[in-house]
Amino acid sequence: MIKYFLLIFIFISCKETPATETVIVRGSSMAPCFSHGDKLKVKDFDSKYKLQHGDFIVFNYKNKSLLKKVVALPNDKFEIISNNGCHRLMVNSTEQKNSERKEYCFSSSMLKVFADSYKNIVPKDHFIALGDQVQGSEDSSLYGLLQIESISKVVKQAQCTN
Repeated sequence: MIKYFLLIFIFISCKETPATETVIVRGSSMAPCFSHGDKLKVKDFDSKYKLQHGDFIVFNYKNKSLLKKVVALPNDKFEIISNNGCHRLMVNSTEQKNSERKEYCFSSSMLKVFADSYKNIVPKDHFIALGDQVQGSEDSSLYGLLQIESISKVVKQAQCTN
């Protein structure tokens, strides 16, 4: 009985856990949610992780690592509503807002091109991510749809500081 218990304990102790590290926020694109210099615990992203709306992720785009919030996933319906030079993002009929509940207002949006090309549905293996600046930042408002394979890290238990 003791040998059996010890064997289970060793098995559980040796079970692999995702690597966890600390990253430091650089820049202001996630403010006021996260500020320059904030420290966040992240873990490696892998195919076993089920990406969810609201996840904060680090992804790579054009040799840059960017921290953003996931707002749309594969098969979500998205559209850009344009009015007086302001482009607003709707996901599953809900207007997207930042952490202060302010409406995004992008002056231009690559998402409009993708919305037209993909009939307003996020394609398989893609997602939409935004910073916390209502005018947009280096995020989907600038780059359009992003590939899930570009995600390198997921922020653990992240909550906005405001």
